[in-house]
Amino acid sequence: MSYDLNSIQEFIQQVAEAVAIVTKVDIVIIDANRNLVASSAGSRDPAGQEYYHHGSLTDRLFDEGGSDIFISREPGMAPECIGCKNYGTCHHLFVVAFPIRVNGKMLGSFCIAATTEQQRAVMLESESQVLQFLGKITVMIESVINERLMQNQLNVLLKRYNYVINSVHEGIIATDSDNNIVHMNRSASRLLELEEDRVLGKSILSLFPDLNISFADERPLETELDYKKTSKSRKKSFMATVVPILGENKEHMGVNISIRNLSEVQSYASRLMGSFSKYSFDDIQGNSLALKQIKESLRKAALTDSTILIRGESGTGKELFAHAVHTASYRVDKNFIALNCSAIPDSLLESELFGYEEGAFTGAKKGGKPGKFELARGGTIFLDEIGDMPLHLQSKLLRVLENRVIERVGGIEQIPIDVRIIAATNRNLEEMVENHEFRDDLYYRLSVIPVFIPPLRERKEDIPILIEHFLAKYSKHMGRSLQRIDPQVQKMLLHYSWPGNIRELQNTIEYAINMSEDGQMIGMEHLPNRLFRVGNTENKSLQINGGLFKGAIPNQPGKLKNMEIEAVCQALEKFGTTTEGKEQAAKYLGISIATLYRRLKEINSLKD
Repeated sequence: MSYDLNSIQEFIQQVAEAVAIVTKVDIVIIDANRNLVASSAGSRDPAGQEYYHHGSLTDRLFDEGGSDIFISREPGMAPECIGCKNYGTCHHLFVVAFPIRVNGKMLGSFCIAATTEQQRAVMLESESQVLQFLGKITVMIESVINERLMQNQLNVLLKRYNYVINSVHEGIIATDSDNNIVHMNRSASRLLELEEDRVLGKSILSLFPDLNISFADERPLETELDYKKTSKSRKKSFMATVVPILGENKEHMGVNISIRNLSEVQSYASRLMGSFSKYSFDDIQGNSLALKQIKESLRKAALTDSTILIRGESGTGKELFAHAVHTASYRVDKNFIALNCSAIPDSLLESELFGYEEGAFTGAKKGGKPGKFELARGGTIFLDEIGDMPLHLQSKLLRVLENRVIERVGGIEQIPIDVRIIAATNRNLEEMVENHEFRDDLYYRLSVIPVFIPPLRERKEDIPILIEHFLAKYSKHMGRSLQRIDPQVQKMLLHYSWPGNIRELQNTIEYAINMSEDGQMIGMEHLPNRLFRVGNTENKSLQINGGLFKGAIPNQPGKLKNMEIEAVCQALEKFGTTTEGKEQAAKYLGISIATLYRRLKEINSLKD
């Protein structure tokens, strides 16, 4: 809105009529474009007809920017009228062109004209009072225009405020000094499942009976609020920020409350703590045909919501593949929640998966707690070691897969879920199904897209690539130049059986870099002792009691078995080969020191 007489035309018309009554003469008000705005004769001409003559006093007033007042006491004959087309024939007997200026800007003029001798006499008698009156009227017009401008600005601010308030995800509720609701945004209506007009004027305590609204200062309060739409509705829990509004004398003026669904807050907190996909298929190192086929299959599967079952030995990177599937899916911007089913006691696993309601068991948190399925809403849940899930939970998981709803522990309401499920195990599920340790119906539900990751010993062509990857990773991590390994070490690592798969290889490289110096080539002496144990490699060197074994020690079915050799080697690694160390090793093995020496003698004889 700009400075414009037309914006207050109705008021200007009333002014024209009022001035005409006081001055008892005709009044015409013209805007800056020299068009009629109002007159004492009636309403504004819709055609916007010009109400001035070229060269007239009004024309001169506009030409000179309203810097002065023009008065003609004898129109048609006076010098100031020279140039007007009506000069000598003007029917006006007294004319005043009075500028209307608002905040220093010329907006128009009052045109006062007397057409009778009686009107002229009145104007001549009260000329100074009329001019003062017009000055006051101008001030009043300025005040009204400024008020309209301010009102317009307030309306714009109010629209912006409503737009912002209604666009935020948090629910916003405002109350007055009597704690009655005066405003609620769309998000609050959605969270509370109530329209604003149903709660306006009602006490905030009708929604949140436990809300504390007594404040000594203006510090905001972070709290949890419980809410039930009806007595039969499921209770919802919100994370709320309550901001008190206090007057100059600390009197209570109301509160502003922002609310968010507690489960969403917890989900967001989980995401901040790392509950998101960390890896993509590009992070999976290797060039073997088997690995390429697995990546290609999972790239296709990532574009769907089908359940995936990843099989493979421990350390083959099953969770890495699960991360990659999530990253390649349309759910990538949502949570990736992982749960190891074997790492949580059976008594707690159900509540971890499905959450619990308040009072479900002793020690249950107020307001309950969402489970992993709720935290993964819209995203992916990765159930690792699914083969270790107890049977009673297998049946509940099966219902989730079939119906896509969950029930919290201690709850009765079914909560819809929208998650992608990826499971993984290193166990033989087929054998477990035969032994009735794993449900066959759950097995088939999980195996919609089965994937088997071969162990590292079956794809040795990936080992050099992985070695280079881990060398670069840990050299950089430790602030070192890129370290290299001795060719003999490389050969030894290629022939090692890697029972711990990629995880063991990764730990081996990290250990070797720690044991070596910056820039030093990694040699045999920098590798962990476990790599030289019997049966793990075709190229090993083992130093025991001064004897050096080279080449593989064959399996001994007689008086000295491989397991005995392994046990002795591990004990001496742990306690050392000094006399004291051997005594501790014998005690650790549960044999006498004499028996230990006999075992060492038998081991040394194997080199012959």
